[in-house]
Amino acid sequence: MRYVLRKPSGYYFNPTPTMREFGLRPESLGTDPTAAAARAALLVEDWDRYRKGDNSPKKTTHGTISWLVDQYQKAPEYTAYKPKTQREFDRLSGHIVGKFGKFKAAAVERRHIKGYYRELLDAGSADSAARIMKTLHILLEIARDEGLVQVNHASRMKLPMGNARRVVWDAKEVNTMIAACEANGRRSLGLAVRLGFDLGQRLGDVLSMTWRQYDGNAVLVTQSKTGATVLIPALPELKTMLDATAKTSTHIVVSEETSRPYKADNFSHRFRDIADGAGFSDKQFLDLRRSSAVRLAEAGCTTIEVVAITGHTIERGAQILETYAPRSSDMAKSAIKKLSDKNETAQKVRKPNSKSQKIGAP
Repeated sequence: MRYVLRKPSGYYFNPTPTMREFGLRPESLGTDPTAAAARAALLVEDWDRYRKGDNSPKKTTHGTISWLVDQYQKAPEYTAYKPKTQREFDRLSGHIVGKFGKFKAAAVERRHIKGYYRELLDAGSADSAARIMKTLHILLEIARDEGLVQVNHASRMKLPMGNARRVVWDAKEVNTMIAACEANGRRSLGLAVRLGFDLGQRLGDVLSMTWRQYDGNAVLVTQSKTGATVLIPALPELKTMLDATAKTSTHIVVSEETSRPYKADNFSHRFRDIADGAGFSDKQFLDLRRSSAVRLAEAGCTTIEVVAITGHTIERGAQILETYAPRSSDMAKSAIKKLSDKNETAQKVRKPNSKSQKIGAP
């Protein structure tokens, strides 16, 4: 694959300096070689045309799958997405274009889609296949709205999604990971781990935190995804680490290598290397957010108290805890103890005292 690097963590688009001046940027292409090749081909298509002196706008044939992708990328819902979400759609749709791009939407029948799905399952995970199928469903919905097809053949596929991740970090593992980061000369990664574990925030929100958000006792977080503003007191471990961090930038988490804030992809690569070396190959940074919710729930926090940290609405918080908080023995014991304590209290209220019995009270 041209301009593509293969690493243990997956495939990465790596344009030359001249290509970067043209406007192409490095990009993670995932772990599926077929999807990576399809996306890379789309990225260099304009570059190849430019090199050949063809500067005319790229045209797609009306009604084809490629045309539907172009239409969606012009739609308000796409332009409202965060860049990361746009890149994910581009990656998934790139895979679809590699398979069906030149075909008219009306020519893509149910049997073709089911065959494609089987190919995806053979090449990768059920979760990855399901995501691509959902993207195809979006495209064919546009085709239906445009009157190109009467039926969306990607509907009601009954696709099995992968099991929700239930991996959690405990406090000892977090401390071990932080120590490993420091041993590898990446204290900044360890600080990010502590921020993620103690504050329960997304990686993007952790990397964008500035010193203005920390007043010496609490961190004021405005979450990029929800817009919620949350003032979260710093636990002693986090306060100690923050107070010992030199303020060399407006941002809290700064790369030792560049003296600048991390890009998400660069951070993830460095994190993966250290985590694998520390024996945490099954864990990801995003698991820290789940772990924070679990730790709060195990400490007896209610949904309202948990969302006070995460910044979600109460309704959304309840839904998130259903996924983010795996059931554990400690939680079961806590629930039974609360029920037992409640029953004991109720019995004491109902039981008449001896003095009342002596004076003939009912």
